[in-house]
Amino acid sequence: MKTLTVFTPTFDRAHTLPRLYESLLRQDSDDFEWLVVDDGSTDDTAALVASWQHDARIRISLLGKPNGGMHTAHNVAHAAIGTELCVCIDSDDTMPPDAVSSILAAWREHRGDPKVAGLVGLDVHPDGSVVGTRLPEGLRYARLFDLYERMGVRGDKKIVLRTDVVRSHPPYPVFDGERLVPLGTLYRRIDRTHVLACLDHPLCIVEYLPDGSSSRVFRQYAESPRGFRWARRLELSLSPSPRRRIVSVLHLLSATFFVGDRRFLEDNPAPLLTVLLFPAGLLFHAWIRIRGATVGPAGAPPRGAEVSSA
Repeated sequence: MKTLTVFTPTFDRAHTLPRLYESLLRQDSDDFEWLVVDDGSTDDTAALVASWQHDARIRISLLGKPNGGMHTAHNVAHAAIGTELCVCIDSDDTMPPDAVSSILAAWREHRGDPKVAGLVGLDVHPDGSVVGTRLPEGLRYARLFDLYERMGVRGDKKIVLRTDVVRSHPPYPVFDGERLVPLGTLYRRIDRTHVLACLDHPLCIVEYLPDGSSSRVFRQYAESPRGFRWARRLELSLSPSPRRRIVSVLHLLSATFFVGDRRFLEDNPAPLLTVLLFPAGLLFHAWIRIRGATVGPAGAPPRGAEVSSA
């Protein structure tokens, strides 16, 4: 059995998947397999992946499902993965040639420690520049919350996880009519009991395509409010940071305004703070509605949904 599964949720990305496939063919280690989760594509994705399976140059699995959004594709992948480690590489991204070998070399060093849930590495732009900041020099272990909230790390990072740790947590919830639950909620949960080993090395080359722009997040707040409200409640139950709690309450208030059910205090870990911030929440919600009106319909989940939330 291979050690690593690279999994890729995809929807109508037959035009970008070949670049990812070619980057996987160029890996200097073959100790991985590729799992493609087709989230109800209407293009030639299934036929394209089937042709690569026939070529048999790398091990590929294809799972099809009705369109439900990125988080539902992650649920399907997490249930199907049979390897020790897994990493999500989006359908419009690629991997440097030494990404898999770097992951496996780093993991051999940390494999025996039950407190280590996986690795955190770098995303880079096509020109090789790091997305956001590098990881702190000399840092061996960290929780994602600490990296972003206490150590000043910025920008998307690539997370490699132990499959058994992923499966020890519930799947992302599914809300009828909504297509987004922030992916970072899984990492918040993992932070409670585990750390990540730091790998200050590029693992993913990211491209910010127009149809996947983070500017669409303001529309997504309106189109998936129950998913975002669930995420804010979870954040409030886990986050010790006063600044983060204030931000989460403001988002929770806005999401509840979008839902329209007035359940501001239901399952709310910070009811007093919510009451105090209610006037500010009204203004924040109005700002989100204005920003959402300036962009097109929501598309792919925003960059940053993987490791953090605004």
